[in-house]
Amino acid sequence: MTGPSAVHRPGGGGAVGDDERVAWATLLRVAEPGVASLARHVRAVGVEQTLLDIRASTPIEGVEVAALRHRLATASGAADLATAARVGARLVCAADEEWPALLDDLRWV
Repeated sequence: MTGPSAVHRPGGGGAVGDDERVAWATLLRVAEPGVASLARHVRAVGVEQTLLDIRASTPIEGVEVAALRHRLATASGAADLATAARVGARLVCAADEEWPALLDDLRWV
């Protein structure tokens, strides 16, 4: 499911797998919030492929891939999630059941 109004939900919905959740945590660590061109890329190819693209220095229109790649070298989404878990927090992603549906409107921002 892709396109300007689609939200990338691997497998058509349901819970996010561990690898995807780690990928989201990693992207949240390295990316600036509100970069529309990066959000479009994630919606088009998914978060895991986006990280692969950044690691490979694949050009992403409107995104400073070199800066993200530099930050990615020391980022660990797994470590961030472990830190969150130690204080009882966790990362809720768009494909999780408890994701507030109203947040899907942010895709238009």
